[in-house]
Amino acid sequence: MKARSLALIVLILVTLVTLSTFIRSYARESTDRQPMPTLAPSLPEQEGELNPDLWPTAVPLAKPLETPEEVLKHLSAIDAGWAEWQEPWGVNTLAITPSRIIVESYSSRAEESKAMGFNEWFHPVLETDAGAVWSITIKGEVKLNMIGMGVDGPIPSDGVNYVISARTGDLLAVRGGVPERFK
Repeated sequence: MKARSLALIVLILVTLVTLSTFIRSYARESTDRQPMPTLAPSLPEQEGELNPDLWPTAVPLAKPLETPEEVLKHLSAIDAGWAEWQEPWGVNTLAITPSRIIVESYSSRAEESKAMGFNEWFHPVLETDAGAVWSITIKGEVKLNMIGMGVDGPIPSDGVNYVISARTGDLLAVRGGVPERFK
């Protein structure tokens, strides 16, 4: 009977020590935790209440793209990654064969999209960030390195249409083919 009582006392002591150790470690761990981050405020539901100053914007170029020649020079590096031309083009192609390259400036992406017959809508924040845009259509046999939506490039086309932000120089759109209005 004494052995049984002694075993019960040892079991109770071991349980109390284990329980006390667990409680102390949990209390210490809870004080070491980082506070929950503050959630970002939700955006207003109505479009007119959006404040573009609250949104991040793309870094502008030191000098915006202002002339067709500047645009083509900037585009040549971009095009090299997207297109494999049967007949290569360069900045001087605009002067030599003006019907092959069409460079147009628009005040916004929506205006450019409407002029090209797409009538796409862009969020006001994106419109503000892009600013004025350049639409560049280059005609000629080309293989475009496009991936996605069931396409694994290069895909053959009769030309390409690029849209570039004049403010940032960012490529905003790549469209395979020559827009209908230029055919």
